Amino acid sequence: MKDIGRRLRARREELGLSLEEVQAETKIRRKYLEALEAGDESRIPGAVYLKGFLRSYANFLGLDGWELVREYRAWKEGASPGAVSQGEVSPEEETSLRARRAGRHRRRAAGPRPQAPGLLSAPAGFSGRVTARARRAGRRGLGRFWVSVLVLTVLVGAVGLWYLWAEPAGPAGGDDETGALPGVGQAPAEPDAGGDALGSAEPDTGGADTAPGQMRWALVSESAEEACYVVYGAPFTLGLEVLDRCWVRVTVDGQVVLEKTLEAGSTGRWSAGKELTVRLGRPHLVRVSLEGEDLGPAGTRDAPRTLVFKAGEAPGTAPHGEETPTGGE
Repeated sequence: MKDIGRRLRARREELGLSLEEVQAETKIRRKYLEALEAGDESRIPGAVYLKGFLRSYANFLGLDGWELVREYRAWKEGASPGAVSQGEVSPEEETSLRARRAGRHRRRAAGPRPQAPGLLSAPAGFSGRVTARARRAGRRGLGRFWVSVLVLTVLVGAVGLWYLWAEPAGPAGGDDETGALPGVGQAPAEPDAGGDALGSAEPDTGGADTAPGQMRWALVSESAEEACYVVYGAPFTLGLEVLDRCWVRVTVDGQVVLEKTLEAGSTGRWSAGKELTVRLGRPHLVRVSLEGEDLGPAGTRDAPRTLVFKAGEAPGTAPHGEETPTGGE
């Protein structure tokens, strides 16, 4: 083998070629070319590759590649070069060598394998188990994502329900349990003998200025936050019926007589000689009656609103000679 290597090297130097030039033309790596010239077959991976490299290198240098292969096989098998049949690589070896070369060519021509968008290729040297672990981790991550979505949906739904049922916050001093009037949430008490006491069932109409058929009240002004009424004749009575939980503050003739949160079903009636003001946290959940006449809900929105009722002069005698606004009878 070393004799074959010396002949290869001598021929290359005779042609004035470097190992780099031979490598570029034959596609045989320089380290294998050096092994052939040194006669060191241990540096070449297998006899099939050695015979192939030897034949290609010799043919490139203008030598008889098959002849050198015959000499190598004769030396390897311990026979004379002429005793080796045809001096060829065995059919099995040739087939194996060609298949390996064809596979390398196909892989080089195909280039890197296409990957799905967004996926990272595994680093060289990693086994297929890494990819399997990545897939399992991806499935676990997707499962956690859907669990998070479900939890978030439940929380949003709970907050929404709480908001629908919660009442708007009352003014400072809000849900005060003091100042409750007798008669709130129960049947109103009968008035005393002189009677226009606060919380009485009916005012003493003996001194009322209104006659049957006359106008009892008129809506003077109205906005989303406040409604003002004038009531003809004093004292007058206002009634509330709470349809659902609501904060209420009632002021009669300048004195706060009730400020608390009333539960659904609560009722109350108050009489005033000059002015009665009602502040409601959720006015659309409270019905109002004036002098026994149903005025309907105190508002249409779930936002605080104030109702002001003031005693006024009889119809036709409004201040400054103005016409009295129309209202209910």
